[in-house]
Amino acid sequence: MTNTKKEEKCAFEFEKFQRNGNRPDPVEVKSINTFLSLLKDKSVHDLKAVFGDVKLMMSLLDELYLTNRKYSDGVSEAVMKKREENVISMEHLIAQRYNDLTLKTLEDATFIVDSDTGNLERVCGGDHETILVWANLTRNPRMTGFEFRSENLSMDVPGIIALADVGIRILITKYDHYSQKCSTFYPKKLPEIQNDAEKGREQVVLIVENKQEGEAETPAAAQENEQSPKDGEPPEAGAAEVAAAETEEAYDESEEQVESVKEEQVEDDILDPDVVDLRQFTRLGQIFKFEILKMPPQPLVVTGGWTLTALVKEPLSMIKYPDDVIVKELPKQEGEPDGDEEGKPVLPKPPTEPEPTKLGVKMKAPEKVIFYEEPQLARWDPKDHHWKTSGFSDFVYDDVQKMISFQTDDFYTFCLLQDTHLNMPFQTWELRCTGENTATFSVIAACSENVFEIKDTDVRLMKPETGASTEFEHFYDKWMAPDALILLMQAAGNNIFPDVDSTNFVSVADKVIDIEPIYDQMAFLSPSFAFAWSRFSNDVRSDELVMQVIPVVNPTDNSNPIVEDPRAATYIIQPDRSYKLAVTEQMVRLSYDEARGCPCQTDLAHAVRMTPLPKDIKGELLKQLNKRVDDGDSPMVATVRYLLNATKVLTFS
Repeated sequence: MTNTKKEEKCAFEFEKFQRNGNRPDPVEVKSINTFLSLLKDKSVHDLKAVFGDVKLMMSLLDELYLTNRKYSDGVSEAVMKKREENVISMEHLIAQRYNDLTLKTLEDATFIVDSDTGNLERVCGGDHETILVWANLTRNPRMTGFEFRSENLSMDVPGIIALADVGIRILITKYDHYSQKCSTFYPKKLPEIQNDAEKGREQVVLIVENKQEGEAETPAAAQENEQSPKDGEPPEAGAAEVAAAETEEAYDESEEQVESVKEEQVEDDILDPDVVDLRQFTRLGQIFKFEILKMPPQPLVVTGGWTLTALVKEPLSMIKYPDDVIVKELPKQEGEPDGDEEGKPVLPKPPTEPEPTKLGVKMKAPEKVIFYEEPQLARWDPKDHHWKTSGFSDFVYDDVQKMISFQTDDFYTFCLLQDTHLNMPFQTWELRCTGENTATFSVIAACSENVFEIKDTDVRLMKPETGASTEFEHFYDKWMAPDALILLMQAAGNNIFPDVDSTNFVSVADKVIDIEPIYDQMAFLSPSFAFAWSRFSNDVRSDELVMQVIPVVNPTDNSNPIVEDPRAATYIIQPDRSYKLAVTEQMVRLSYDEARGCPCQTDLAHAVRMTPLPKDIKGELLKQLNKRVDDGDSPMVATVRYLLNATKVLTFS
């Protein structure tokens, strides 16, 4: 397994070496700094050039994320901090490229107006984004909204926008540069706090013991020893009780400190009611960024065919809605005085009803994403760095047409979220070999049925004959590395891969047994033995695991379900032993009795390899299976181990 990881890293480095020499290495600080400096100095307004720069920077970000996630062992904190700074610099540069392109589009709005509406409606897109730009050139008071038909997106606007000199940009991106800034994006490290508490308890014990020893050496203590009762006389109660009381008091103080630390941790975890906990919810689909912009001066065509253009060096300017629209961008009414006229004061206007400012949005739900239930709509708060559910109303999700609509009070950045653990716990699972270097691994989750086919270091999600999801067509039956497939499945809403803190959100039994070595042993045995979920999984203790183990005599024979094999047996794994149980899956109650002639072994691997098989009197069949295990395909074993650890089927089924 270690060799497989080294080969994978070497292949990654060789792929980088084969790329074009003009492409910088995002891991090398000097190279990426030079690249970013050159891009900042280059002014780009051409559509193709802008999207080309963004595509290159996005590939660098993806490579940097991959390096940090898989190949950052031993890297210093200073280097990691510098990489984070480079990530922020590239994100800002990408945003600047979008702004330059949008400003150029608005400056030329007069020449590219829509013939039907008289306003600007421009759609342009690249590999990672789609930019929708609308500009209000006619200022028609009867206008109620606009629509981008090619993108299935429409927007209802109030009268103050219909009369204002403004533009609207809708930036739709496939990437997410927001969620990683949330405090809830990363899991809390509770175990470290508990370890500190344990150390505190040990220190309290040492302090009490040292205190007792010190008191014993004082003169007062010596005098007490001289006045101590003689042999045969009952000792005075005092010293032992005092020491015990001090010890108990010290323990109580330590417990109070531990509870105080836990309470502070809980208080830190308490979020505002509208804040989305990204440990519990996952963003799915694109990011939709709505912005209202100040229109730049438009070119003016004069007699003789001349075009007068005002050269403005101001960058793209965002407007605060609705205050700046009402105060700055709305035209003044005829006869409205600007100040004193002939020394007469301006009389205040009679109060009027406030203009409506609600915005209506209707758009197509993200493609290649499945929502097993109504999604959660959230907006990004740039001040708190959180996704929040406040600020909009009348949210409707049409599951048939895959359309969403809502009302909002401002121009926000939106996204859709789904419960991360909606597909958990799993109903059943099964692992079996199908050849020398192939295997299948099936996980029947709460909302989806997933069958993985494994071949050496690659894996694919097999497309079912019936009930296939159209949202998964882009990765069905496609061979790829297991981590790449996991990312695609999670991005599509089919998450069957628990995180380190998923037990806080899924109703599963807490296990105190070390499970990772068991996954290693299952992967090691997988060339000859199949494994499956046991009906007694919830009946065992917290430090025990139980599963079915079935010898695979003919791996290529898939005619019958593996669990129907008469040689199927139920094994129990405990911290210090493992053995075959006498009970079968057809029985109602769990019994801890050993199967006849099957003694306990130290772990699962030894128990499976040394337990006799039914009707195998001479043990020849078991020898063949063990030889196949010893000669097993290492890349396949490593891939099986990866999937077992990723799905955690022993604890989430």
